[in-house]
Amino acid sequence: MKKIFTLLVLCFTMFSLQSNAQLSCNSAFSIQYLSSSTVKFNPVVTTDSPFVMHYWTFGDGTPVSTTISPVHNYLVNGNFWVKHIVTTSSTGTTILCTDTSYQLLPI
Repeated sequence: MKKIFTLLVLCFTMFSLQSNAQLSCNSAFSIQYLSSSTVKFNPVVTTDSPFVMHYWTFGDGTPVSTTISPVHNYLVNGNFWVKHIVTTSSTGTTILCTDTSYQLLPI
């Protein structure tokens, strides 16, 4: 009986971790112009957790940002592909899910 109970608890825990991870693994984002060349990126998932990572590339060759909701200043006008990746892990090392979104940004 004790073994069955332990097995049920483990199964429930794993199911809960996977369900929560999928809820917070959405890379969709909106764009907010602060000026003609400065943009704030607002992700759907704003979880501040060591198990949810955000990676942003802004399409202009600048380094990757790991800020949850970054503000970026573009130095030249043009169209830029912005990429946002959200990765959720269970312990910081085991990846449960990854989602990627792209948006074309006119400056």
